[in-house]
Amino acid sequence: MILISLVSQRLIANIARVYKKQEKYAEALNYYSTSLNILKRLYDPDNNGKFHPDLAVTHYEISLMYEKMREYSNALTYLKASIKMLSKLKDPSYSKLLNQALAEKEKIQMIKTANSLKTQGNIHFQDFKHQKAQECYEKALSYLSKIKDVPTDIVLSLYNNLAICNLKLYKYEKALEYADRGLEIDPKIGSHFSENHKLCVG
Repeated sequence: MILISLVSQRLIANIARVYKKQEKYAEALNYYSTSLNILKRLYDPDNNGKFHPDLAVTHYEISLMYEKMREYSNALTYLKASIKMLSKLKDPSYSKLLNQALAEKEKIQMIKTANSLKTQGNIHFQDFKHQKAQECYEKALSYLSKIKDVPTDIVLSLYNNLAICNLKLYKYEKALEYADRGLEIDPKIGSHFSENHKLCVG
C-alpha cells in the first residue's frame, strides 16, 4: 500500500513539473497540492509536525507556484514551512535548497512591501496628495531594486504611476524619464497614454 502511494505521488509530482515548465502554474499547484496530501498521509498521518525531505521540497515548490501567481501571502506560508523543515535536516545536500528558500523568502517579503507601498501611493493619489503618492511609489521601487527577477508588471505599473504623479506636480522632465523607463519594458504603454485622455494610476 505504501509503495503504491509513493508511486502515485511520484507520478503526480512529475505531472506538476510538466505544468510548471509550461508555465501553467494553477495546474501545477493543483498537482503539487495533491502530491503534498499523499506525502502527509505517508509521513505525518496524525499531523504531529513530523517531517520528511520530500515534504520540505514539496512545500517549497508550492510556494514558488503561489509566487508566480502573485499570491504572496500563500507563498510565504508554504515557504516558511519549507524553511522550518529544511533547517532540521542535517544532510548537507539540502543546504543549497535551504539557502534558496531563505533568499526566496526575502524576495517575496520585499515584493509584498513594495505592493503595500504602491497601494498606499494609490490612496494618496486619489486624495490628490500627489507628492505623498510619488514618495510611496519611489520607495516601492527602491525595495524592488534590491532583488533579482522582479515581476515586470509591478515595475511597469510603478513607472506609469510615477510618470502621472510628476505630470500632476508639473515636473515634466521627471515625468518623461519615468515614461521612457516604462517604454523600455513595454512599448505598448505609449499607445496607452495616447489613447486615454484621462490618466489614472493602477
